[in-house]
Amino acid sequence: MTSGGKLTPVISRIIVRGAEDTAPAIDPVCNMAVPRDEAGSTSIYNDVTYYFCSIGCKQQFDQQPARYVE
Repeated sequence: MTSGGKLTPVISRIIVRGAEDTAPAIDPVCNMAVPRDEAGSTSIYNDVTYYFCSIGCKQQFDQQPARYVE
């Protein structure tokens, strides 16, 4: 693309809906791979959904989420 004789950078992204949802999530407490559709429970912290293998991991996370988030 040109603008006044100069090249103008163009940023393109291809978004594949559902692609990220098929990858297993990592439980931030025990680091276990958790299929998103089989997660024992979830929590939302800072607009990010975290998936847990069990209610115990969720409870630990909910008490101190900043400890488990990078």
